[in-house]
Amino acid sequence: MIVTNYHVIDTGNLAIVKFPNDTAFPVDGVLTTDKVRDLAIIKIHGTF
Repeated sequence: MIVTNYHVIDTGNLAIVKFPNDTAFPVDGVLTTDKVRDLAIIKIHGTF
């Protein structure tokens, strides 16, 4: 699970999380959001 800003995922329908070591994982889904606080918790497919 990863916490990000809601505005980052607001308009997308496909996302990939890329880490500084160039490892990348597709986002499985959005677990919860809070538009007012601009927060989202997303789930990625894979382990880091």
